[in-house]
Parts: sequence; C-alpha cells; structure tokens
Amino acid sequence: MIRREDAGSLGLPRRPLSAFVLGSVLAAVCVFFASSSPASAAGEEDAGGTISWSVAPSDANGPDGRSWMELELAPGSEVDEHLAIHNLSAADVVFRIDAQDGYFTDGGRFNMLPSGGESIDAGTWIEILDEVPVAAGEVVVVPFTVHVPEDATPGDHAAGIAASVQSLGTGADGTELTVESRVGFRVMTRVSGALDPALELSTVDATYHVNGNPFEPGTMDVTFVVRNTGNTRVRFVPEMSVLGVRSTSTSDAAIEMLPGDERTISATAPGVWPSFFASVAVSAQPEVIVPEGFDEAPSLAAVHTEAVVPAMPWPQLLVAAGVALLALAYLGARRRRRIELRAMLDAARQEGIRIGLDPRGISH
Repeated sequence: MIRREDAGSLGLPRRPLSAFVLGSVLAAVCVFFASSSPASAAGEEDAGGTISWSVAPSDANGPDGRSWMELELAPGSEVDEHLAIHNLSAADVVFRIDAQDGYFTDGGRFNMLPSGGESIDAGTWIEILDEVPVAAGEVVVVPFTVHVPEDATPGDHAAGIAASVQSLGTGADGTELTVESRVGFRVMTRVSGALDPALELSTVDATYHVNGNPFEPGTMDVTFVVRNTGNTRVRFVPEMSVLGVRSTSTSDAAIEMLPGDERTISATAPGVWPSFFASVAVSAQPEVIVPEGFDEAPSLAAVHTEAVVPAMPWPQLLVAAGVALLALAYLGARRRRRIELRAMLDAARQEGIRIGLDPRGISH
C-alpha cells in the first residue's frame, strides 16, 4: 500500500532530510553530492517547470527524522520499512525507485551503484516498487521490505535506495545522453553473529622534499594504505609523526570504512628539518561504529606502522662546505702571510750580515 500525504500537513519544507543526492549520466558519467541539507534535486523541465523532489526515511505516516536507516537483523529475518517522496515541483511526476549496493568513495562520501548495476550484497535484499507516481506538491509514503538471506555473513552491509527521474542532455561533443538524477539515503544493515572488527595500516611510502633555503625546513609527503579487514564499519582519524614529533592529522574529519574497504591516503607534513634519515610513523585509534540500540561490539586497539626514509640536508651541506672552504682559504692565506713575513725577516738579517751589521743591529 502506498500512502499519500499533503506536504503542508507534514511540514516537510521545514524539516532537514539529510541523505545523498546523485546525478548520473547513464552509461557515461556518475557524479555524487552529499549534504546535511534537505535531500532534494532538480531534474528535467516540462510544462510545469523544473522537477524537484526530496526523499527521506519514513514510518507509515511520513518522514520520521532519521537521516538514514540503521538496521540490526538476524540471518533469514526481514523488516518492513518506508520512505517518503516529496514532489516539490508544480507537475505530476512518475519516479523510478532503485536499490543498489552502497560504498564510500575515496573522498569519504556515501554512494551507491548506478541504476542497472549488478549488486551482490545488501542492495539485493531490498524489495520495493519500481515506479511511484507523485502528484505536484504531494508526499507519497512507499513501503519496502529488507530481507536478509539465511547465508548472510555477520557484520555490516551497505545499500542505498533512491528515487530518480530521467532527462535528455547533451555531451561536450554534442552527443545526446540520457541523464538520471537521483535522491535517496543509505540503508545500513548489521547482520547479527560474531563480530570481528579489524583495521590494518601498511605500505608507508614517504618522500622528503628539501627546501632550497638552508635556513628553512622542508616537507615530507607520506602515502599509506588502510584496509578494513574485519566485518564491521569502523571510523578513525589517522595521525602522522616525523622524527617522533606529531606532525599532522591526515584528515579533517573521521574516516569511515566498510568491511573489505581499502583506501590509499596521502598527506604532507610541513616543517621537517633534514637529518640524513627520518623516521615516519602513522597511527590510528579505530572505533567500531555501534548505532544507538545495537548490541555492543568488540573494541579495537590502536594500529601503527612506520618507515625510515632519506632526508638529506643538501642545502645545509653546501653551506657547510662553503664555510669550510672560506675557513681553509683564510687559514691558507694566513699561513702564506707568515711564511712571507719570515722570509722577509731572514732576507733582512742576511743583508745586515753582508754589510757588517751585528744581527742585533750593532756595527763592528
């Protein structure tokens, strides 16, 4: 059953519906946007103007304030849920609804496979209508079911669910493309069973960049690999230190990773003085994500990895070599001056003897 509500009665324009917005060019380009503002998008234009809409988790009566869905289910179980589609445009619209496996991009944003993608995990667990008509200005509550297979592995599984419209666009080369604009939210399911969280740091690759000014420090570029080798979502803020001094956090916000995720992270440590060889260490204190009301999960110990890389002080060595050369030149000139002075004194003494003067300056 599809429940229809008047948007004004739900106060939707005044409620934040945090989720994700995805625009994609079918079989061509996929672009994803995430925001904490209401989840809405503008699509094709028709006689009624630009189509815009929002999507949010819901109960049977309308949006329930959740940003996305966090479910905890046993293998073989199922749960009935709802989503609300609010047609913000002045025209009636038929929205396509799609559920796919979810993932985090390298930039840390949540995304889902494009429509028509081949989901193999939680995206296949969601049963929902393919299309839903929504009249202008109305809200439609759409039920769906999440069914967990009997053989589902314990731990976290990610999916996304979205409502979309299609329109025609033109590529840079003039080719006509079908553009799909989607709005939706994530559906995160934790399958009950043995939870085994784990995070691994490895493959530290560091390069020291010397500063041409010998009186200024250089920088250290560091790249490392993080792998979630457990079966739960984890979040962490990796920290980097060079020569034992905490240099920088490699991320402004905590990084969230799904089971099986691997991410390569790069950061630059400023203010590093060259020391022939420098130790570079990366560490993180991972935290298992436990949504409110879920069973507790095992905690994780801090992870750490390090490497030693060359950090040659070439400008400083050149300055030292220059100073040494100047010192040698000064000492050499001083020695030559002494030799010349001694030679002049010896010559004067010999001349005095020749003319009959006592070396003490007394004539005979």
